[in-house]
Amino acid sequence: MNETSSEPPHDIGEQAAPRPDEIRVQLAKILKSEGFCAAKRLSRFLIYVIEKHLNGKSDQLKEYDIGLAVFDKDQDFDPSSDRIVSRTAARLRDGLATYYETAGKDDPLLIELPKGRYITKFAFRSATHGLLEPPATQAVVPVRRFPPLSPWPIAVLVLLVAAVFLWHTPPAGQAVLNDTRPRRLFAVSTSEGRSPVRIETGLIHDHLQITPDGKKLYAFSSENRTVIVLSVDDLQVKRTFELPFPRFRAFQPRNGRRIYVSANNPDSGVMVVDTVNDRVVRVIPTGAPALGIAVTPDERKVFLAQGDAGLKVIDLETGASRILSPLTYPRHLDLDPAGRRLYVSYQRGGPGGSPGHDAVDIYDIDSEKSVGVINGLPMVGSDPTVSPKGELVLLDGGNACSSPEYDHVGCLAVPSYIFHLWQASGRRVIATIPPQMAGEGTFSPQDNRILFVGDDITVWDWARGRVSERVKLPGLPPGIRPGKFVISTSGGRAFTWIPNTKGLLVFDAEREECLLPNYGLSNFYPGDGTMDDSQGTGSLKPTSPFQFAPGKVGQAFHFDGKGSFLTADGPSSFCTWCQDSWTESLWVKFESTGGEMTIMDAAPGPKEWERLYKSENNHIVLQGNNGPVPRLSISSVGGVKAGRWYHLAVVHSEDHVSFYFDGALQGQIGSIGIPVMERKLVHVFFGASQGKRNLLNGLIDEVALYNRALRPDEVKKIAETCNVAR
Repeated sequence: MNETSSEPPHDIGEQAAPRPDEIRVQLAKILKSEGFCAAKRLSRFLIYVIEKHLNGKSDQLKEYDIGLAVFDKDQDFDPSSDRIVSRTAARLRDGLATYYETAGKDDPLLIELPKGRYITKFAFRSATHGLLEPPATQAVVPVRRFPPLSPWPIAVLVLLVAAVFLWHTPPAGQAVLNDTRPRRLFAVSTSEGRSPVRIETGLIHDHLQITPDGKKLYAFSSENRTVIVLSVDDLQVKRTFELPFPRFRAFQPRNGRRIYVSANNPDSGVMVVDTVNDRVVRVIPTGAPALGIAVTPDERKVFLAQGDAGLKVIDLETGASRILSPLTYPRHLDLDPAGRRLYVSYQRGGPGGSPGHDAVDIYDIDSEKSVGVINGLPMVGSDPTVSPKGELVLLDGGNACSSPEYDHVGCLAVPSYIFHLWQASGRRVIATIPPQMAGEGTFSPQDNRILFVGDDITVWDWARGRVSERVKLPGLPPGIRPGKFVISTSGGRAFTWIPNTKGLLVFDAEREECLLPNYGLSNFYPGDGTMDDSQGTGSLKPTSPFQFAPGKVGQAFHFDGKGSFLTADGPSSFCTWCQDSWTESLWVKFESTGGEMTIMDAAPGPKEWERLYKSENNHIVLQGNNGPVPRLSISSVGGVKAGRWYHLAVVHSEDHVSFYFDGALQGQIGSIGIPVMERKLVHVFFGASQGKRNLLNGLIDEVALYNRALRPDEVKKIAETCNVAR
C-alpha cells in the first residue's frame, strides 16, 4: 500500500474491478479499526470521497467542495490559504497505509487515496499482496446510477456512519467524539408537566425573523406597524419600534446587518431596517408591488417579484433598476446563502409552465440571467425555501393536488397537499414529501430535518424518509394552525405564533448534555408522537390506533391496559448488529398497579424468551430461559407505585446478565446464552405478553437498544437523566 513501493503491478488479465458493495464492506472494516474509530474527521473524509466516487460524482471531489461538506466551512472558504483539506488528506493516506500494514495486512481489497488527488482508487491484491490493477479498458469502479427519487445512496451512507459508532465501544475514561445527533425540537415543551413558553407582547403577530447570528428575534404585526425585538437567549423584549408602512414581505441577507421589508402599499416601496440600532434607515422606491423580495449578501442588489410588472433588480449603490423578465406572474423569491442563485416562483405558468404545473426560474446573480428552469411538477406558485446550507430547495406545491381545476399529474394522492425537495447540485427532485405533511415548511439549521405546520406540527427527517416528531397543540379552535416556525441558529429553540392570539410561543429542544450515550445505540424509540424511531433501522408496530401522552422526555407511548401494545419484528427492529452483548433501556410509569403487567416480552421461540414485568406484589421482575428449566429470574429490591417514572435496564454481557432499577444493580446471573443475532427473533412485545396477556396500564418512554453491554456508570447516568427544564 506504501506509495513509495517500487513493486511493479501484477498482470491480472480479466480481473474485475471491486464492486461497490465489496468496497463498502471494506470501508466499514477500516472505519471500525483502531486508527479510525476515534478519528471522526478522517472517517468522515474517507466516507465522503468514496461515496462521491461510487455515485459517479468525482467531479465534486475538489478541495473547496470537500471543505464545505466535510469540514463545515463557510461559502467563502479559500483552499489556497486554509490547507485543512490537503493536510487531512495527507493524514488519511498515512492512516490507510498504517491500517494495511497492521490490522488490514491480510485484507484482499485495497482502498487508496493517490497523492495529489481526492479520487479514491480500489483494487484487489494478489496472493503476494501486490496491488492488482484493473485493465486499462475497464473503469476502476462502475458508476452506480440511482433513479431520481431513490433514497438509497443516503441510506447507505447513513448506515455506514452508524456502523462506525455502533461497533466501537469506548473504554471507561476514554475521550469520546462530539455528538452531532440532532436534538429533538419539542422534547422539553411536550414533556410531562411542561408546555411551550408563552411570551406576552400585547400584539397579534404574523411574521418572525431571526438574525443569522441567532441573537435577535423580530416579531412583526399586521394589525399595526409595531415590531418587537426579542433576545433569543433570555426571551426578554429588548425594544420596540414602528415601521412607516404596514409590512407585506421581509427578507434578511446572510450578513444580518439589515432586514428589507416590502410595504403592502405599492407606492410605499421597501423599508430597510438597521438591526444594530433597530430603526428604519431607508425606503427604496419600487414603482409596483413587491410581492417577493431577496437581497444579495453584500447588499448591492435587491430583487423584486412584482406580479404583472415582472421581475426587477435594483442596484442599491446607484439606484439603477431594470426588468430581468417581463413574464408574469413572479410571486415568490428566495436566494441561496452564498448569493449565487435566485429562485423565482411563478403563478399563471411562468417559463415553460402550465396550469397546475407552474415553473420556478433559476437566475445567476452575477450575470442576472436564467440558468435553468424547474417545471413539470405539480405546483402552483408558492414559496421556494432554500435550506440554510443552500444545497436543498423546498418547493411548495400549493393546491396543485387538491383543486379540481388542475390535471393532478404527478400527485401522490388526490386530494392532498404536496411538497418537492429539490437538490441544487444534482438539479433534480430527490424526494416528494408525503401528503400528510401539509402547511408551511421550515428547514432545521443543519438541513437534515424539515418542520411542517399543519393540523399537527411534524418534523420530517428527509434523508431517512421518516417522521421523527409529531406534536398536537392543545386548545386550538378547529381549523386554526400555528404560524410558520423559525428556528434559532443553534437549533435549541423554535418560535411561532397563533393566529388572532396575542403573544408568541417558544419551544425548547432537548439539551445536548441530556442525550443518551451514542456508542452502540442500535435502535431508539422515543415515542414522540410517531411510531418511527429517531435513530436506528427499525420501527415499532401498533396493534391498534395508538395514543401518545406527555412523557419523561418529550412524549411517550401510552398503553391503556385494554388492548394496546407494540411489537418489534425481527432483529432490525430490535437490536441491530447485536452479538453476545446488548442492553435494553427504558422508562416506565404505571397508571395503576392492580395485577401483573408486562413491560417487555422478547419471544424468539417457544423455548427461548425474556420477559420484564411488574408482579402482583408490585416488584419489577426480569425472567427468562433458553430451555425447559428457567435459568434467569431477578426481582427489584423495592416496589413501584402508580404515577411515578422508573428507569429499567437489562445488560447482557458474554457471561452474565445484569438488571438495574433506577440506576442501581438489582442482581446478576449467568448468561442465558441467546445472542440476538443467532436466535431468530420472531417478536418483541411492549406493553403485553404473547397472546395479549398481562396488558400494561401506563406509559413507556425512551426505549433504547444498544448492541453492547453498557457500563454501570452509563446506566446510572441514563437513570439520572437531565431535568428537561432549561
